[in-house]
Amino acid sequence: MRHLEDSTDTSETWIEFWEENTGHEIPAEGITCPSCGETQTDIVGGHVTDDATGEVFITPVCRGCNSKYKNSQAFTHHFHVKEAYLVRAPR
Repeated sequence: MRHLEDSTDTSETWIEFWEENTGHEIPAEGITCPSCGETQTDIVGGHVTDDATGEVFITPVCRGCNSKYKNSQAFTHHFHVKEAYLVRAPR
């Protein structure tokens, strides 16, 4: 996976979309961001894409990674996300 190079900035809405579609909530103590591997509490719904298929998903990532890997930076960083944490983004 990698961050999508050109996506929206309304990430609070996207984490709500992810929670509604998975039935999970982000715990107050945070999660391990799949992008940086650090435990984070400022979690947003990030747009990520699978290079092999081109499919776009929403997954929880920290705000820092979501902001850092935009535009041309999106191509510089690949990471793994468990399938259970991926929700297909609406078209």
